[in-house]
Amino acid sequence: MMHSSKSDRKQVAGILIVVFLTVILLVSGCASRDSADEESLDPPAAAVDELLNLRHDRSVDASAYAELLQDPALAIELAKLAQEESQSVLPPIPAWEPPYVSVSGGDAADVIVVWVEPEAFGDTPDDLPAANVFKMAMVDGVWLTGDAFPLARDEIQSPVGE
Repeated sequence: MMHSSKSDRKQVAGILIVVFLTVILLVSGCASRDSADEESLDPPAAAVDELLNLRHDRSVDASAYAELLQDPALAIELAKLAQEESQSVLPPIPAWEPPYVSVSGGDAADVIVVWVEPEAFGDTPDDLPAANVFKMAMVDGVWLTGDAFPLARDEIQSPVGE
C-alpha cells in the first residue's frame, strides 16, 4: 500500500511539473511574440491587430472596442456578439497573418488582414474572404477603424513600399 501511494505521488508530482513548465513556456512565448509583433507593426496595423485580438478573445468589454473604432455603436455590438458566442468552442474569427499597411496618406490608411485558412469557417472557400481591408483614420492622435471590406485573393494589395 505504501509503495503505490508513494509512486502515485511521484506520478502526480511529475505531471504537475510538466504542466507548470508548459504554462511557463506558453506564457513566455506568447509575451515575446506579442511584444515583437507590436514593435514591428505600423501604428494603424497595430490598432487592427489589437481589434482582432479582442474579437479572437471574445472580449465583452465594449469600452476596449470603442478605443479602436470610430463608431461607438459598433463597439457595443461587438461586445454583445462576443457574449452570445461565449459558449462556442470555435474561435470567432480565423487566424490571420500580421496586418500591414497597403495605402497610407496623412491621417488615413488601409490595413490588409490576410486570413489563414478562412475556408475552415465556412462551407466553401467563397463563404469567407481571403482578406479584409480595414479603413483606418487618425482621430485625435489615435488610429481608429472606420470600416472593413472583404477582398478576394487577387484583390489583395502589397504592403506600402513593396
